[in-house]
Amino acid sequence: MVEHIRFLLRTERSGNLLTTNHYFSETLDKLRSERSAEPTESFPLGSSNAAQRTPVGNMEHTVRDIYDILQSYYKLARKRFVDNVCMQGTDYYLITGPDTPLHVFSPQFIVELSDKRLEAVAGEDITSIQQRKSVEKEVESLTEGRRILIA
Repeated sequence: MVEHIRFLLRTERSGNLLTTNHYFSETLDKLRSERSAEPTESFPLGSSNAAQRTPVGNMEHTVRDIYDILQSYYKLARKRFVDNVCMQGTDYYLITGPDTPLHVFSPQFIVELSDKRLEAVAGEDITSIQQRKSVEKEVESLTEGRRILIA
C-alpha cells in the first residue's frame, strides 16, 4: 500500500500537468472573471484614483494568467490526489481488494468461532460493559419512577 501511495505522489509531482475534468475550466473561468473585474470596477472614470486604473502590461497579464491556471490546476489535483489515496490506498488495499487484511474475517471464519473467542475478538471492553449496565440500570429506575408518577 505504501508503495502505491508513493506511486501516486510520483505521478502527481513529476508527471505532466494534465486533466480532462471540467472543474478545472470552471475554476479557471471564475478566477479570470474575478481578476478582470478588479481594476476597472474599483476606480470609476471620474475618480481621483484614475491614474491607478492604468492597464497592466502584457508580461504582468501573462504572469497573472499563468498563476490563475496553476491555481486552478492544483486545486483540482489536490482533490484528485485525496480521492485516489482514499479509493486506491485505503479502500482497495485495506477493505475491498484481493489481499486485504479483512479477508481473514470472512463469514465462514466468524461462524466457526466459539462464543468465547468471538467475544475476545469483537466484544465490548470492560469499561463499555460497565457503562452500558449503569445506563440500563438508570433507565430501569427512571421507567419505574415514571410508572409510579403516572399511577
